[in-house]
Amino acid sequence: ANTAIITSGDERDRDTAETAVTCHAPVVSKTTETYWNRDWDWTITKEVDGSYNLFAGDTVTHGYKVTVDPTYTDSFWGVKGTITVTNSHPTEAMTLTSLTDLAGGISGAVTCPSLVVPAGGSLTCTYDTGAQDAPNANPFGKVNVATAVFADANWTGEKAIEFSAAPT
Repeated sequence: ANTAIITSGDERDRDTAETAVTCHAPVVSKTTETYWNRDWDWTITKEVDGSYNLFAGDTVTHGYKVTVDPTYTDSFWGVKGTITVTNSHPTEAMTLTSLTDLAGGISGAVTCPSLVVPAGGSLTCTYDTGAQDAPNANPFGKVNVATAVFADANWTGEKAIEFSAAPT
């Protein structure tokens, strides 16, 4: 609301008017796709399954006991996906200052065709952290955050980081 007051001598006059202001801000959304490796090492042991007392020229058929012990190391953890910035303004494009991705403290390389989000449209970029060599531990934590800088303000979108039980 806006009120104007006019004072002339002992008289006062006032008028009130209202206006609606529509603000358009970028909306940031993202996807996450996780990947990691599992390297297997196998220890194989072969043992005779018995002992025999034989005379020269005697023969015997026997079996073997084989034991296999697998161990593995999980490594080369990575997060990749898309970042989409949407502009709801019907006639003006938004030019971003920057667009970054942070997966639990690890930066992802962001690739965009430009930093201009068209009027009434969207800009889709890709990101990839690359494989992180962290043996047997997810180095990313639980949240992936994309940050678009527009009009000297940070606009963020986030997505949970969920690694599957099976390697990719």
